[in-house]
Amino acid sequence: MKKIGIFLLLSILIISVSSCTDLDVTSMFSGKVNIAVVNSVYYTDGSSTTINLKLYKDSKPVKSLNVESGKKVEIKDLDKGDYKFEAKLDKDEKTYSDTIKIDKEVTIVIESKDGVLKFEIK
Repeated sequence: MKKIGIFLLLSILIISVSSCTDLDVTSMFSGKVNIAVVNSVYYTDGSSTTINLKLYKDSKPVKSLNVESGKKVEIKDLDKGDYKFEAKLDKDEKTYSDTIKIDKEVTIVIESKDGVLKFEIK
């Protein structure tokens, strides 16, 4: 009986702490996470861009999608781990890539800094 009481007390404590912080109890135990990707890149004339985004895990393609300027796209049920993000602008032949460790729910903002696409975790 004492063990059940301790278990219930710990469960209540974890739930109350997770509701007050950004701690995601569901993803912590499931091994799956949801992420959001935001394209904040516009051309110098103010026109919008479309980024072709590809995700790879262990060199295997996981997801391919197009993200328009100012738009947010959600990717659900990714396994935790290291992902290679490859982005290519619609009018550019260059491919920009970065490896990001995904172990919790995050928003990844694609930005242009000095003419180079960067992936920022927010």
